[in-house]
Amino acid sequence: NTKIINSTITENRARTTGAGIMSAFSSNILTTMTNTLVVDNTVAVGGFAEDVALYLTTNDTFVSGGNNMIGALGANVNAFSSMTDLVNVSVEQLGPLQDNGGATLTHALLADSLAINAANSSACPALDQRGVLRPQGSGCDIGAFELDQFLLNLTIDGGGDGAVVSSPAGINCTEDCMGTFAAGSTVSLTATASSDATFMGWSGACSGTAVCQLTLDESKEVTATFVTNEKRIYLPLIMRP
Repeated sequence: NTKIINSTITENRARTTGAGIMSAFSSNILTTMTNTLVVDNTVAVGGFAEDVALYLTTNDTFVSGGNNMIGALGANVNAFSSMTDLVNVSVEQLGPLQDNGGATLTHALLADSLAINAANSSACPALDQRGVLRPQGSGCDIGAFELDQFLLNLTIDGGGDGAVVSSPAGINCTEDCMGTFAAGSTVSLTATASSDATFMGWSGACSGTAVCQLTLDESKEVTATFVTNEKRIYLPLIMRP
C-alpha cells in the first residue's frame, strides 16, 4: 500500500494520461493521499489540465485521506469527494520552484493560498520539506511547504470602547487578541472609536493616530488606546434682577 502525505505534486507533464499521479502495470495497490497539493499537471494530447487523471489498473484503488488541495480535475473525480478536500483551486496560489531555504528547491505557498492552515494537523509530519517546524499558524499547511508566519499581538487599552481591524484579514477585535500573518507581509491596522470614545493613538510597534502599517519580519506587539469622552452636564443660568 502507498501513502502520500503532505506532498506537492506540480508541473508534471504526460503524453496521454496520469499527469499528476499514475499507477500502471500493477495490481491490488491501495494509494491514500492526505494533506497533499496537486496542481498544474497537464497532458500533452489536447493540452488540457489533468491534475489527478490517475491511470489505475483494474484492481488498484485510490482514495482521499482528506485535506487535499486539487486543481483542475480530470478522471477519478470521485476520489476527491471528501468534505475537507479543496477542489478546482487556483494554481496562482503556488509560487515558482526556487530556493526558499533548505536543501532542495520548493514551491512556496503565497500569502493568500487556501492551503494555509488547512491541513489535518494530526496527520502532518513534524517538519516541512525545508526542515521548518509544523505548524506555523493555527494548523499545518497543505503540501510540502509550511508558510513561515509571525504573530501580531494587539492590546486594547485606555478604558474606552473601540475596534481594530487588519488588512489582510486576521484581526477584528474590540479587546486583546492576536493574528497570524505570513512572514514578510505588510499588515495595516485601522482603529475606530465608538461614539462615546476617542482613539488616542498607537504604541509599541506603531505610533501616532493614523493607520498602523507593519512589516512582519518578526512577531510584533501593538497597543491601541481608546478613552471615554468626558460627559458634561449644562445647567441653566438663572439671573436675579
